[in-house]
Amino acid sequence: MESIKIDVFATKTLQVFQASESIKRNKYAFMRRDTVINEIVNNINLGCNGMLLYGRRRIGKTTVLYNLDIFLSTDTYNIIYISMQNARYNTSLENNFIPNLITKLEIFVSDFPNKTKNTLEYFYDVLSLCNKNLIYNNKYIIICIDEYEGINENMINGTFNVNLLTTIRESIKNHSNIFWLFSGSNRLSELKTIQWTSYFISFKTVEILPFTFIETKYLLTQPFKYADSENLKNTKINVWDKGSIEKIYEETNGWPYFVQAIAHAAIEILKSDQARSKVDLYILENAFRKVIQSSYNSFERLLKNECEIKGEWEYILEFTNSDLQLKPSNPLIRESLKRRLIIKEVDNMWKINMPLMERWLKMYY
Repeated sequence: MESIKIDVFATKTLQVFQASESIKRNKYAFMRRDTVINEIVNNINLGCNGMLLYGRRRIGKTTVLYNLDIFLSTDTYNIIYISMQNARYNTSLENNFIPNLITKLEIFVSDFPNKTKNTLEYFYDVLSLCNKNLIYNNKYIIICIDEYEGINENMINGTFNVNLLTTIRESIKNHSNIFWLFSGSNRLSELKTIQWTSYFISFKTVEILPFTFIETKYLLTQPFKYADSENLKNTKINVWDKGSIEKIYEETNGWPYFVQAIAHAAIEILKSDQARSKVDLYILENAFRKVIQSSYNSFERLLKNECEIKGEWEYILEFTNSDLQLKPSNPLIRESLKRRLIIKEVDNMWKINMPLMERWLKMYY
């Protein structure tokens, strides 16, 4: 089939790049994270019923959850997605979380337990009946809980009972056809107050990292490579001037949200600039400035608000005066900055990992 080549001047409404919480592969530019999804699927095939999809904010965790069906047959696997940022699940255990999750399980349960509804005991019995029917029909459920840290916050403030973790742990142990996939920007060991690792010591952690250069290139040039429609799959974006894709990757270090944001901004600028037919370095410089301003909150969250150790933010601020610094003397700060993907090492010195972050830092501080 002949490729569909997109000329941005053919339509003034064209925009396939979108910086958002989640990307739907048939609507916007989407990159399949094969390494991550293969690891999840392999864990499922090995009978690992509890997993954590871990990655920094704005790195594409929710997009992975939204597109699991690429690798998993919907005839066999039923994917249930809930977000702990949704008020339907995070305001009350017995009035919201349990009944709304049970609603999603109803099609797999014929007879409900004759017990007081929406208690943890009732919830576990529903899961048991669900698992029994799944085994009989040779089907599976994957319960994806995005922003799972919300459960921790609700247990700390008393909205949720900590025994919810015990219930889920028992489900992981005893319900062979139900898989629990948590997703968040904290490892289990990082959560405060509640000892999650003592409940889920057998959890497998699947880490999602920034795009590689090849993934970045495919996203920018073949944005619908993994779409369901054959026509969409063959769409080509031919607006990138020589070196522009490399520059986008260099500035973002492949961080998905910012790759999409810059591509979106660059296309918008190109559409309004009748003197240019390609996204060149001039347009990219304007796109960088636009994204630094429009994504202020994202940069602040990643660079400043996640600093929890005394002296950590002050160390980052020093990069406004020098591109390179000696490693911080505090080992906790060193570990934190590495874990947060903020830093890279250059000749035994430390440097901000993403140039775009450094630009933001110097613009506002």
